Amino acid sequence: MALAASYRHMSDFTPARPDLDTITLYDAAISALGDAVEAIDRDEIEGRCRAVYRATDAVTTLYLRLDVKRFGELTDDLADLYGHVLGCMVGINFYNDAKIAQDAIELLHSLKEKRSAAVGMVPAYVPTNASTHVTGGMRPAQSS
Repeated sequence: MALAASYRHMSDFTPARPDLDTITLYDAAISALGDAVEAIDRDEIEGRCRAVYRATDAVTTLYLRLDVKRFGELTDDLADLYGHVLGCMVGINFYNDAKIAQDAIELLHSLKEKRSAAVGMVPAYVPTNASTHVTGGMRPAQSS
C-alpha cells in the first residue's frame, strides 16, 4: 500500500522543482514522525500507526525518487539512510518507542538542511530561447 501511495505522490510533483519537492517530502516525514511521538505520549496506538504510515509513505517516495544516473555513489548513501529510516518506522510501531522516532526526525532534519543548503547553491534551470532544441542540430542563421 505504501508503494502505491508513493507512486501517487511522485505524480504530484513537477520535474521542474525536484529539489523543492524533496524538501517538501522531508517536511512531511518529519511532521508525521512528530505526530507519532505525540500519539505515543498520549498512548494512542491507532494515531501512532497512522502517523508512522504517513512518514513511511514520504520516505518511500524519497527512496523511489533517487536519481542514480545524476548522483551516482551519493545515491547509494542516501538509499542506505532512507533504508535505515524505514527500519526505524518498524521499530517505532513494534516497540511504541518515541526515542526511535526522535532519532529518525533528527536524521531527516539533518538531510533536509543539507539539501536546502545545496538548493541555495545551485541555480534553478530555466530554459531560454538559446537553449531550446533546434531540428537537425543546427542553429538558425543570424540575420544581419
